[in-house]
Amino acid sequence: MTPLLVPKRPRRAGTHAARPHRWPLTPLAAALASALPWLVTAEAAPPVARAVPVPAVSWRVNGAGSAAPVNRPNAQGGVDQTIGQSSPRSIYQWDSFDIGAASSVTFDMGLKGASALNRVVGPGAPSQIFGRLSATNGGEIFLINTNGILFGRGAQVNTGALIASALNLSDAEYLSGLTRSLLFDPKSPTFRYDGTAENFVDAKNFVRVDEGANLTTGNGGRIFLFAKRVENAGSLSTPGGQTLLAAGGEVYLQPPNAQLALYASEANPNVPTLRGLLVEVGQGPGPLPEGAAGSVVNQPSGRIDTPRGNATLVAMAVNQSGRISATSSVTENGSIILRAQGAANTAENVVRASQGGSLTLGAGSQTTITPDATRAANGRPLTSDGNATFVNPRIDLAGQSVLLDAGAQVTAPGATVHVRAEDKPGYEPFDSVRYQAGSDAARIVLRAGAVIDVSGTTDASVSAGRNFVTTELLGSSDLKDAPLQKNGLLARSKVTLDVREGSPILGDLAKYRLGLQQTIEERLSGGGQVTLRAQGAVLAAEGSRIDVSGGHVTFTAADVRPTLLMSQNGVLFDLNNAPADQTYRFGQNLQKGSLAGFDRWGVNVAYGTLTPQRHEPGYLEGRAAGSLSVVAPTVVLRGGLAAQAENGERQRAGLDGRATGGSLGVGALRQGTAEFGTPTYSGDAVLKSFEVSPGGPAVAAALW
Repeated sequence: MTPLLVPKRPRRAGTHAARPHRWPLTPLAAALASALPWLVTAEAAPPVARAVPVPAVSWRVNGAGSAAPVNRPNAQGGVDQTIGQSSPRSIYQWDSFDIGAASSVTFDMGLKGASALNRVVGPGAPSQIFGRLSATNGGEIFLINTNGILFGRGAQVNTGALIASALNLSDAEYLSGLTRSLLFDPKSPTFRYDGTAENFVDAKNFVRVDEGANLTTGNGGRIFLFAKRVENAGSLSTPGGQTLLAAGGEVYLQPPNAQLALYASEANPNVPTLRGLLVEVGQGPGPLPEGAAGSVVNQPSGRIDTPRGNATLVAMAVNQSGRISATSSVTENGSIILRAQGAANTAENVVRASQGGSLTLGAGSQTTITPDATRAANGRPLTSDGNATFVNPRIDLAGQSVLLDAGAQVTAPGATVHVRAEDKPGYEPFDSVRYQAGSDAARIVLRAGAVIDVSGTTDASVSAGRNFVTTELLGSSDLKDAPLQKNGLLARSKVTLDVREGSPILGDLAKYRLGLQQTIEERLSGGGQVTLRAQGAVLAAEGSRIDVSGGHVTFTAADVRPTLLMSQNGVLFDLNNAPADQTYRFGQNLQKGSLAGFDRWGVNVAYGTLTPQRHEPGYLEGRAAGSLSVVAPTVVLRGGLAAQAENGERQRAGLDGRATGGSLGVGALRQGTAEFGTPTYSGDAVLKSFEVSPGGPAVAAALW
């Protein structure tokens, strides 16, 4: 890897005082950052082991089911509580909603995917769940307690979906399935704090998952945690679904197409990369020093796992110090969105954040998207061909300040990683944004040991025999480039040929190459894209690393039997070199459509003469490296950049296309839709100065 050093812009003497090692924060960001290490603890002692929820006098206020909860003692010294529900949606009111360590609560849903809203209306105490909470039939559980919610050590939650919130949700919104704000009134928050200002503080308006707590949903489920302070030290898992942690005084949920320009996939601009809901957060009435904004923390012990799904964390202060992982399959992409922003603005047509905050990926944290290991029912890897829309995995990191601390790892083979540091969050797509400078506080920092790795996979393995494709019965359209063959031997025949090459008779073989089935490992073998955009500075310390290298695919040896044609003069050809202007009197390894007609499976076909199989040797095929784009007024890249591509023996011999190396762009190579150097390019490249030297310029320690 080659270290890249780009100096910061020169300063005028006396314009800045010496900075401490950590960059200066705005007062709001400093207040939020100082709150991150706090641990929210419930004010009350943990509930007794046999505790279960206590219904209010007016219990079920909407829906149908059992007349009251049924409580039965269990062998562990606790209580098993069952709530029978026969309606699609029901609303319950509780004086308290606690579950002791030896107790359980089960919502017995009579209908698949039924939903229950549980609102705590009793005295001001948080809900404490140390036991088991579940719902049958893939049921969805809402738990609303504006005094806070704690999932303590040992808590086990297994539902179709879980929405736990210290912000309120109206009955009308719930009964609409959240569609009222999602579809009909998007400027109205879905969840909102409606209490007093003195209670809008971290210690009183929180959702916390302790280490040792395990919250899980079924496939396609969701876990939403909303409060002023949201903290996870346990385990959250939503396979094929979405985990969403949002903190603030208001939560606006939006469908993914609400910001389609920002989240459009590279393969199809009409397909969003996010399979889930978008979220924006507004402010609450909280007093200083905590202020009105919220914070989300994934503690070092915190695990958020979303196979084939999405994980989203949004607040004015976001601290990801644990592990957030997703996977991508050939049909379901994974995505991770960490956005430190807030003060949602409803004055425009679409609700958008108006202020950037502080995003920290803590020391040793892991933010990863890996190829999905799910197998088909027959035990084989899942595959798709080039005709299907494939959406690459994606990681978005945004805030006014974005810090990847020492040892923080962002790893996603073949993925797109966008990092933005802006005073006011931008929503333009990267390929059409107009770049401009902002405050010095808007910066991206990679400390020593921090890694962004989108290098391609190297463990994909396929048979070389896959390259030999047997066509369907050839018709006139298939032989349009060889009219002499339309009434000859090849008409109404199936042939086998090597689609890596061309064919004088069949012409371009691109459609056959598109039909080749690929695993997710092969799909992600090319290097990904990394974009670092900051209105102040991009600073990569010595020892940090960005890797966009290409991977490779290993083709294993195979025995194949391609079609052979004998010309009138006795010369033998295969379909890759058979001239189109000759007639052929004999074919080997060719399936001729029978003129006798059809059977129950279609046209009758019969093989001609079969030759022995020949050995096709294995080989390695390198894939292209990706790209790194950096745009900021001040750029210091003292870390390493890997952007190489390897080429296998066939590529080096010119038989297959060569894998290209990666690219580095520094400065705004594109403004809006205009490329740098074209007459329509307006504005500047944003860089104040740019210099490359072998040893790199001296960089003042105060800059860091």
